[in-house]
Amino acid sequence: MIDQFFLTTDKSKVYSIANVEIGIASEIPDRQPFSLNSLVPIIHFPTVGKSQLIMARWGIPSDSDPAAAPFLSFEDNGNPRWNRLLDFRKQKCVIPVSSFRRVARHGAEIKTSWYCLDRNLSVFGFVGVAGEFGGRKTLQSESDIRFSILTRQGGSVSTESGNESIPIIVKNSEESLQWMYPPYSVIKEQIRPTFLERDSLDDFLRFDVKEFPAGALHLLR
Repeated sequence: MIDQFFLTTDKSKVYSIANVEIGIASEIPDRQPFSLNSLVPIIHFPTVGKSQLIMARWGIPSDSDPAAAPFLSFEDNGNPRWNRLLDFRKQKCVIPVSSFRRVARHGAEIKTSWYCLDRNLSVFGFVGVAGEFGGRKTLQSESDIRFSILTRQGGSVSTESGNESIPIIVKNSEESLQWMYPPYSVIKEQIRPTFLERDSLDDFLRFDVKEFPAGALHLLR
């Protein structure tokens, strides 16, 4: 389970993951790592057709369960938390990330690891869905927008971790556009972009520590 992640405060690096055209006036928060219910920068495509960086809270609630869900299965169409979210392009999003922490249980042992794409902490993205949960049906007020990260069922984080679902990850702007533009049904049933076929994190650097390596933290600023 992923419970925390870092993001560089360099806006140019963040914008590059999805060719962001409309940025945020404020600085990217430096009080990190982000965790459930944190206010996080995400990228979405409003109806005007321009990619935009906005702030949203991590975790989507539902009418039947107010607890915020940090993750939703890409294959679970019937989940009431997000079944209604994928009809419009503006409700899909990409969450830019520089590194993330995963906590896994192996029998009685709990193992904590940090993952990053490379030693330069290049920005990548989690695929997600976002929606407004303050009584309105448009994405006009950032304070009401919440998001969840999508995972793939059947993916395995590593050979030792079993059959655990993993987040869907895009590594560049081309993959981000493949997620953001086509309708969900086309992505799932017709296109099947390459990023949906990734079933491991084996190409990521892994640090088996509880806290992110102190020597690398300065690279995030």
